[in-house]
Amino acid sequence: MSAQADPVRAARLDEYHRRKAISDAEEITEADRVRALYPHILAELQRLDPSAGWLDVVPTEREPIGNGYTERRAIGHSFRAEDGRQIDARRGWPETDRNGITRICWTGSYPRTAKGEYLCYDRDDAPTVNTSSARQPEQIAADVVRRLLPPYAELRAEVAERVAAHDRSDDDRQETIARIISETLAEPYGQQQDRNPRAHISLRADSWAEIQPAAHGRADIQLRGIPADVAVRLLNIAYPPAHGRADIQLRGIPADVAVRLLNIAYPRR
Repeated sequence: MSAQADPVRAARLDEYHRRKAISDAEEITEADRVRALYPHILAELQRLDPSAGWLDVVPTEREPIGNGYTERRAIGHSFRAEDGRQIDARRGWPETDRNGITRICWTGSYPRTAKGEYLCYDRDDAPTVNTSSARQPEQIAADVVRRLLPPYAELRAEVAERVAAHDRSDDDRQETIARIISETLAEPYGQQQDRNPRAHISLRADSWAEIQPAAHGRADIQLRGIPADVAVRLLNIAYPPAHGRADIQLRGIPADVAVRLLNIAYPRR
């Protein structure tokens, strides 16, 4: 039965759309009011922290509503300093205080790796500041400068060091695997060479090698199906007598052979 044929249902739908239109208008009005604060907050940031060179960043945040997104309701905004620091504003949680006033949550952005990845850090320790949008712009800016910027700068410096070390290690692994591939029969292996570079050599079904670069120009190599005399030669090359010690992994050997090997490696006193 259609809504036109059911007066009660039609009345309910009309009431629903009327209430929704009022709610949407209130949301848009409140979002516009909050967004109008940002130019004044920026001016206060520039006054309180003049050497930073704070500037606007084009807002890109889209906040979810139900199953879709709306730009008009979004209050996301960002300010960026000349040294790369960036502070972001978004809706707080809960979104409003007891009086229905929007809360603004201020956080910092952190450096990414050369591949655009975020390194994991304890987000519970990441500084945040919640402010009421009912406060004056100079009060909000003062809170951000006093409570957010110092701990944010400290954590951002730590993350930047980790990102730099990660990128150096990444470059080192890439150089290592590239050299091995260029000087041997090894070929790239895997779908994500940039994230986890590997190479392999496959001569027969029972004879293959897998190579994965480690840190500081080293590599982990797993060999299978090689002749015993070749294995001895390889061990002498990898761990010459002057080295003194070696790590050996053996699989699928009989138990009696395992006993003999263990007694040789770790003789009873």
